[in-house]
Amino acid sequence: MRIGIVGTGWFGSSHAEVLRQLGCDIAACYGTNPPKTKEFAQKFQARIFASPIEMIAAGQIDAVVVAVPPFAHADGVEQAAIGQGLPLLVEKPIGLDLNLCRQIARQAASAGAVVAAGYLLRHCPLLEPARQAISRNRLTSIRGTRMSNFPPPLWWRRMETSGGPMVEQTTHQVDLIRYMFGEIQTVTAVTGRGIGPARFPGADVFDSMEALMTLEGGLIGSVGLASTFENGFSKIAWFEAFGQDFYLCLDGTGLRYKEGKAEWVEMPMPKDSNLLKEQDRQFLQAAADKNPAGVKSPYADALRTLEVTLAMNASAATGQTVKLPL
Repeated sequence: MRIGIVGTGWFGSSHAEVLRQLGCDIAACYGTNPPKTKEFAQKFQARIFASPIEMIAAGQIDAVVVAVPPFAHADGVEQAAIGQGLPLLVEKPIGLDLNLCRQIARQAASAGAVVAAGYLLRHCPLLEPARQAISRNRLTSIRGTRMSNFPPPLWWRRMETSGGPMVEQTTHQVDLIRYMFGEIQTVTAVTGRGIGPARFPGADVFDSMEALMTLEGGLIGSVGLASTFENGFSKIAWFEAFGQDFYLCLDGTGLRYKEGKAEWVEMPMPKDSNLLKEQDRQFLQAAADKNPAGVKSPYADALRTLEVTLAMNASAATGQTVKLPL
């Protein structure tokens, strides 16, 4: 399969590496940084196009991967790809403009297009044993945590270009909570500020956020983040679940849980686990089958995750609880 990559930075290159391993030809690319784009094209033997629309219209590719910052979704790439009948994988978050994203979701649904979003945690091989343990227990609350570094890209430091750390980073935790536990119905969020702007002049993203949630079925939960570290420290839990004599935690190292008086169960992440590769493999299969339901994270579902994270931003800005969907 011939792939066109829009966005030749680190994550676009990561997709290209994996897709090449899966037998694809990285046939075309577009990027806004000429040196990086030239380096990408040389590495993958891809043709450079002057615009992504031109790349799609040339008829030389069979699918498109869009790996651009959140603000860079207004050039019509998604609409053009769907219009040409090309399967499309859009990295998370799928944008910042809800109206635009809704328009793309409607177009994809009308066309019956294969449009996936890059929520790779949905491909974790330990999700099924986690589901089984959760199903045996009565839950009361859940929590996602991401305490990590302040990313270096200039666009990441501005709310108008990144959407802030809940939209751009911790969206993975929010999405996985939705996937495992059901829809989020309300959010109430607060933020802490001051560390980032002191280190990086012009930065206006918040340093930390704590967001309370209510979910369908009576669950409550929270998601907490802090983007304050430069020393390599991180504490990331994809989610924790609490219940009656029950605790479960899933993170990048593995799954562990305790039920009642039973011994702890610990399942390490398989050493050969490659979530990005599994995500891209599934996308290629869905594209080959022309099956929109063949992806675990459809674009329309990613839109719901975007709504939740933007609602958290809105709650923090207004001091009000926000009901979902928006």
